[in-house]
Amino acid sequence: MKDRQNAVSSIEALDEALEKSLQQAFNESLEQAARQLELDGAVNTGFSLPKWQSDFLLAEIEKFIAGSAEAGSRGMLACPAVQTYARQAEKLAHFFLTKNLDARAGRTTKAVRAIFFDKNPEKNWYVTWHQDLTIALKSKFETPGYSAWSIKDDIVHVQPPVEVLEEMVALRLHFDECEIDNGPLKILCGSHKLGRLDSDFYRRENSNDLGNDLSKYTEKVLTASAGEIIAMKQLVVHASSKSVKPLHRRVLHVEYAACSLPSPLEFAVF
Repeated sequence: MKDRQNAVSSIEALDEALEKSLQQAFNESLEQAARQLELDGAVNTGFSLPKWQSDFLLAEIEKFIAGSAEAGSRGMLACPAVQTYARQAEKLAHFFLTKNLDARAGRTTKAVRAIFFDKNPEKNWYVTWHQDLTIALKSKFETPGYSAWSIKDDIVHVQPPVEVLEEMVALRLHFDECEIDNGPLKILCGSHKLGRLDSDFYRRENSNDLGNDLSKYTEKVLTASAGEIIAMKQLVVHASSKSVKPLHRRVLHVEYAACSLPSPLEFAVF
């Protein structure tokens, strides 16, 4: 009981500290980051969590997933510390999802999914070029424009209309230094403006190569310091390589939506 009270007290302290930290993020450099996000599809926001905040959040995450052998842990919004971080970071996501002050005042943004990735010497992988095309739902209801239904980790997933994906952004919080040889995120600048791409856009004989339709887009690698947050559009074509360093590359990937779904569809917030 005492441990639980201490944890709650620490999470409350984290909540207050995150609010103060994120308030400091809203300055001219963040406006520039928002413009770059619109151009490229992903950007290092230039904002970092103080070390004690990211260290505490990581410790809570590792306690929450203790015993898991998975390289990617879904359902992280069930972790109280992640809930706290995601709620405070909604302000940042909302800023990136709304283009002007009037829109910011009239819309809401909420976290809808969180995944924790730990790329390390025992669990090292590469991700081929792709877009993030699915959302998680509470239940399946056949709805026009929603296709490719599937079940992942007992959760209903579906590909929604492009308009939904365009109203989403992911914030990727790095817990470790992520340099060029540590499996960083790489993107094709501006590819998010192409909408949803068919599989024909990718050359299958070498999964790390691109088809002619995408070869004209500039590749950009986004490195990050520990504590830094990268913002990424759902539709940007992205990938990552295996790490060649015997180090961790731990990332909390939180997806936010500034849209509602047609009834009776609901996001499975997890």
